[in-house]
Order: sequence, then C-alpha cells, then structure tokens
Amino acid sequence: MSYSIENIQEAQTILITCQKEIESILSALNDIKSLSWMDILGGDFLLSWLKREKIAKVNERVEGLKALLVSARNELKDIDPYLDVVISNTTTDYFWDIGCDNLLTDVRVHEEINQNIERLSTLAGEISLIQQQIESL
Repeated sequence: MSYSIENIQEAQTILITCQKEIESILSALNDIKSLSWMDILGGDFLLSWLKREKIAKVNERVEGLKALLVSARNELKDIDPYLDVVISNTTTDYFWDIGCDNLLTDVRVHEEINQNIERLSTLAGEISLIQQQIESL
C-alpha cells in the first residue's frame, strides 16, 4: 500500500506521542505499584483512596492513548496496534478496597497493575517496530 508523505509524517508524529505517553503511563503505574505494595502490607484508608485516585487518572490517560492509536490507524490503514489496558475502578472496587480495606482486593489490583505494565511494554515494542517500518517506506 502506498502512503502520502503527509500520512507518513502524521503517523510518525502520532506514534512518537504514543511512545511518550506510554512511558509516562508506565511511570505512573510503577508509582501505583509502590502504593499497592504498601497497601498490601497494611495500608490504611488514605493510602487506598490515593491509590484509587491514581488508578482513575491512569485509566483516563489510557483512553487518550487509545484515541491516539486510532488516529495512527487512520493514517496508516494496515497497522493495528492493540491496547487492552484497564485497571478495574468500579464503585464495588472502591467499596472493597477503601471501605473494607480488603487484602484480596489489594492483591488483585496489584496483579492487574503488573499485567498492565507488561501490556504497555509490549505495545511500546510493537510501536517501535511500526516506526521502523514507516522509516523504511
């Protein structure tokens, strides 16, 4: 498939922005992971609340990243980076994590954080490969 120079340049710009956002989200997830460890080891209401607030912000940023990926996909129709990243942050999660300070919820959230760190790292690698392919066009 052939692309216009404008499509290629726009895709490159979007993918660079994606990489920067992934790095930033990974940093935020690592911060949350530290809070998660403290919460597992005996955190209180305030720590659980802070963790949940940070999770909500990361989930919002992930939605923005998904929109960027859709834009990249629109520029180059044959790329399809996939992002399946979310940390459950429902009212029920708040209740069990903050209200009851439930250890099982703390452990589950910690595992979700680890899984999402892996998924984002994989996505960053996929985007790097796409960037290499674009450069060879």
